[in-house]
Amino acid sequence: MREKICGIFKKALNERIFTYLIPIVASVVLVIVLCVLVLCLSDKWESCIPSKMVPDYKESDGRVSFFWNDFNFYGIVATVLALFSLWYTFLAYRSQSLTESNTRNVPIEDQVNMFKGFARHEYRNLVVVMATAVKFFSKENQSNGHRIAYPSENHLLKLQAAPEDFVLNIDSKIAARVSEMRLLLRNYNIEIEVACKHLQRATINSDVLYRDYDNLIFKPFYMLRNACEIEAKMMMPQVKNKSQKEKEDEYIKDLAYRSIDMMVIEHLLRLPYFLKEFLYELHCCMNSANVKEQPKYFQYFELFANDKNVFLECDKFAALQRSFRFLFRINLKEDMCYKPLLHMCNFDHYMPKYFAYFQINEILDILPELEKISPKNFDWLMSYKGTLNAIRGKEEIDFQSFFPLMLKMDILVELPKIGMVNYE
Repeated sequence: MREKICGIFKKALNERIFTYLIPIVASVVLVIVLCVLVLCLSDKWESCIPSKMVPDYKESDGRVSFFWNDFNFYGIVATVLALFSLWYTFLAYRSQSLTESNTRNVPIEDQVNMFKGFARHEYRNLVVVMATAVKFFSKENQSNGHRIAYPSENHLLKLQAAPEDFVLNIDSKIAARVSEMRLLLRNYNIEIEVACKHLQRATINSDVLYRDYDNLIFKPFYMLRNACEIEAKMMMPQVKNKSQKEKEDEYIKDLAYRSIDMMVIEHLLRLPYFLKEFLYELHCCMNSANVKEQPKYFQYFELFANDKNVFLECDKFAALQRSFRFLFRINLKEDMCYKPLLHMCNFDHYMPKYFAYFQINEILDILPELEKISPKNFDWLMSYKGTLNAIRGKEEIDFQSFFPLMLKMDILVELPKIGMVNYE
């Protein structure tokens, strides 16, 4: 045991000495060279022969002064600056080494947590994009065939991702996939900026806006699928034959299904609080003396009463359906014969044990107040509540049927937060 500890200590000591020895020696040599240059360039020294320097003696007593005539101010300044340069060079090199080590040697657990968080982040992005689209394309935002306002830029600009977050401890086998992912994130950021500029133009062609939203709606799940594939490559880098490729495909499928848990967690985590805020604003509108404020959200209730209307209103090219298929690899041929996407949500690995139980109970307690406001438009809440009860009871659910309901609830409570800017 003692020899093992000594070996570890010696190894760490040798690595540290080897790491810092080169810059220290180089800096010391540099200081010496600077000192020699100062001596050579001093006008108080004369060079008799190339290999010998002769100092200037004081005329008073013949003693030699290191600082030439008792004090050489420039020599002192140069020496001090050289020493400070040595210290600063050492600190800068050490900081650079630590930064590189921390950046490239990210623990596997932290990398996996980053991918889990990416699923929640992209689902929230999708909710915000859909909420801005619903509010922008709604009838309330039109007057004489022209749109009145556009969503505030901050709602879309804050959706931008950071490509530099995908700095992983990777080998050459998946470096191309990581580079591709960074490129996708950069392109998504560009598309967000372009969409913001287009939305600010009151007279722009509607088809352009529909195309912009097609990109913004499609990309979250598209990038999420790519993230699942990168994580699978990272965890299973050696794929040499068909059987291993099948195992990797199965692992990617498991990661895609894990994203269901992450999205449902994001939904359950925020909905109770946001739903209370939404009901409070609804009651304020209904009790307002301004009659125009009262039906403010009822058009949205009518829109959400049908599963398809809410998406066709702002998603003319079915980007959401295409991205959902891409994430879970659902074939187009299966549309003719509906095939449920069965999954049993398991949050024990990600949240406290009774997280889903308490959150779902709170949601179910609030929903009756929402149903009372417009009963005819909330028939779909029966299916929504039934799925919540199945999740709480740890039963298998059809996520393909639950996803539109979950998304509608999140969009509904997100609407009051979407600020609109009037066209000038």
